[in-house]
Amino acid sequence: MKRYFCRPVLKRGGLFLCAFLFFGPTYAMGESLTMQEIVVTGERVPSRYELTPSSISVITSTTMQNSPTLQDALSHAPDVTIPAYGWMGALSGISIRGADTSQSEIMLDGIRLNNVELSGFDLSTFPLSGISSIEIARGGMSSLYGESAMGGIVNIMPDVFPKKNTVDLKAMAGSFDSYHIDATAKVKSGDWTMLISPGYESSKGDYPYIDDNGISHIRQNNDYRGEWVLAGLGFSKDNNRAYFITHLFDSDKGVPGALGMPSPQAREYDSHGIYIMRYRYASEAVAVRASLSHVNEDSRYFDNVYVLESNPSKSNDTDNEAGATLILYRIPFNTLSIKLDGLSQQAVSSNIGSHVRDTESIGLEDRVKPLEWLAIVGDTAYQSISDIGDVATYGIGTALKPVSWMAVKMRVSTAFQAPSLDDLYWPNAAGAQGNPALKPETKTGYELGLLVSPLTNTTVEINGFYDRYHNLIQWSPSINNVWMPQNISGAIIKGIELSVNARPSHLLAVSGNMSALDTVNLSNSPPGSYGKELTYRPDIVVNTSAKIGEDNRYLSLGIGYTGERNITPSNSQSLPGFYDINAMVSYKIGYVRPFITFTQYFSDSFNTLTSYQYISGYPLPGRYVWAGIQFNI
Repeated sequence: MKRYFCRPVLKRGGLFLCAFLFFGPTYAMGESLTMQEIVVTGERVPSRYELTPSSISVITSTTMQNSPTLQDALSHAPDVTIPAYGWMGALSGISIRGADTSQSEIMLDGIRLNNVELSGFDLSTFPLSGISSIEIARGGMSSLYGESAMGGIVNIMPDVFPKKNTVDLKAMAGSFDSYHIDATAKVKSGDWTMLISPGYESSKGDYPYIDDNGISHIRQNNDYRGEWVLAGLGFSKDNNRAYFITHLFDSDKGVPGALGMPSPQAREYDSHGIYIMRYRYASEAVAVRASLSHVNEDSRYFDNVYVLESNPSKSNDTDNEAGATLILYRIPFNTLSIKLDGLSQQAVSSNIGSHVRDTESIGLEDRVKPLEWLAIVGDTAYQSISDIGDVATYGIGTALKPVSWMAVKMRVSTAFQAPSLDDLYWPNAAGAQGNPALKPETKTGYELGLLVSPLTNTTVEINGFYDRYHNLIQWSPSINNVWMPQNISGAIIKGIELSVNARPSHLLAVSGNMSALDTVNLSNSPPGSYGKELTYRPDIVVNTSAKIGEDNRYLSLGIGYTGERNITPSNSQSLPGFYDINAMVSYKIGYVRPFITFTQYFSDSFNTLTSYQYISGYPLPGRYVWAGIQFNI
């Protein structure tokens, strides 16, 4: 009966701004990265980043090898926050540019993973292994990737086509009896390639925390066990490429509940199976892509203490999707793509019963490049959704590179989010009821960006955006004191993103990013909230890092700051901001790379924290250590 996550907002981090300036622009004034030549897929047609109107971050496999979880790998990207309800295995999502976590679309190789019952995806159910890169596209992307892509998209790319044979084994042990082990084998034989990457992780999760009264406790019923395998088989010959990907996951975890309402015996069992088949043909004149996918998610929740209306609670979500894309390259100055897609989603739940949502869509994208330094990209999509109706979205942008060291980007887009099946069909029980009359949430977004590389090995990027949301869905009590979801008038979210990357020498690399948000609630539901900041959105987030040494032997230091978050619509209560400092030492000898990481959180006044809360009532550990060893052949 609730949105998938609490809606994630700051006051100041003066010390942090100094740190950002130290790790970022100060070093950027020395030698530094040339204008990025990376190719991204923020559009249907892959293109060079500086001539792509969208704002995109790419997380490489090198960065991911030092991250224990997907959440950790994503958390340092610009304008990204990770609302989490606990330690390993706990429910967590991603908020991009202040959007709700259900308004950010998670994909595996372009296939949607958000489930239809809750509209979100739990990041803890996708451990890191066998991944080549992760792309984060910020801003409305519904005209390219459909509903849910209001804040942006996260596209996880598996390494199905390795260039050589490798075997990688990584084992880690961490605080609170936490363990992680994974193995990845990549094989290339002639035209065939293979990827297989199984893994296992577990944790007792018994970390200390301080409650709201200042009393120390140990987190109970917080254990977790997860196991998975990512596998792929690829074939590539001449202009043809075909491959199959699967990701299987299974977990068992305790659900400790909130501080005010603990659940000492609650258990949750989650599993999913993702199966993707793709075929691609590409020539100089035309490209054809076709895909089939099946995604099945299963969740069961048991609580022997609090007997709810439906206990145990069970849900199963199944998505079947088929799509085809035609890309024409030989039109003068144009690259035109046409995409047809059909998606059938079914949710079977002990709460809402059985419901089906079918979506048919057609999308067009036209990339016009009249000059070598100018690109104009327009895209539009028309979607027919069985239980919602017809929705049309568009995006239009331009990127120009007047000189070799500077690019300017502009984009206007519309996006939407369909109500979840829980929002629509929650039964009239336990003081709550769904609302079948709900309209989709919509957004119109404007953004302007500047990318410069004034010196060798230095890049500086700044983006400003303004997003106007309409028909936001909010659960609130009705006249009969029954909680129901309603469309409210909307909100404004605007902000600035700044990122700096520099490599003054082969022994030193520095980076930093800062995101500043300003949010305004345009609804008076609940009373007293009009004109106030939206809840759980920090108004400033800063991340900086420095890496000293060569790729095989290095020391890295990172400092972060997350600002204050309002936790009530009237802004009468808030959670304080916090700093985090993390350090890592890695030393590779031959095929072996031992490493150790340490993270400590500090209060706004820079006192060490035993625990902190990103979401009210759900403590997170204030200090932890990971030590590991990696074998690579």
